[in-house]
Amino acid sequence: MKSHDVVGGLLALILIAIVVSSCSKEVNCEGIKEQADRDDCFHERAREANSITDCEPISGELVKESCLAEQWILDGQMDKCFSLHTSAREFCIAKTAIAGGNLTQCNLINSTYWSDICNKEIALSGENAKGCIKVAHEKEREDCFKKVGIATNDWYTCTYIRNDSTHDVCITKIALALNNESMCEETRSVVLGDACISRIAKEKNDVSICDLISFFEIKKACREKVGAAAKDHSPDNSTGSL
Repeated sequence: MKSHDVVGGLLALILIAIVVSSCSKEVNCEGIKEQADRDDCFHERAREANSITDCEPISGELVKESCLAEQWILDGQMDKCFSLHTSAREFCIAKTAIAGGNLTQCNLINSTYWSDICNKEIALSGENAKGCIKVAHEKEREDCFKKVGIATNDWYTCTYIRNDSTHDVCITKIALALNNESMCEETRSVVLGDACISRIAKEKNDVSICDLISFFEIKKACREKVGAAAKDHSPDNSTGSL
């Protein structure tokens, strides 16, 4: 037998021994003296086994309810979330609603934090701006509108954004994605709108689009670059012309 075959065989045996050892080894949470460590052990064991039974021996109320909530979320049992008394209740309702993509269920949440997470995540996953409207935190709400607007190429969704910079990023990304120079004019910053128009003029190789630009210097630069590009691609400058 060749030496590399022997080495390969030994490595295979070692691997099998490790797998068998890890499978046969059970975590003995019951033997842990410290309550917090024991609770964490049961909680982790419940997660790994997807077993609600392992949540029952947990002593700490918050840890126990968090453990129960995680199992009910997996099973889509929102009705049981309402039996919880700690912050795990809001977490349970929010995550169950998100898993089911149900915006209406987000209204059942009292916590602003979890309500915002619920509405925003469902809005983003379903590309539906209705969820963004209910997000209380302004920065998160506007980020939601921006992401949904860009994902759906719906510039009107961007109009719900108050922050000028975020609004214009939303508009320009959609305009560039659709190659729509008219949409660039919806930006609140004239300079950003002009830059957007200039990029589309270059993309379309159409110097006439540069006429939509407000600032003279930007318009001039656009005409020069697009005009030069158009000249380079004209039949007279092609290498195959006679």
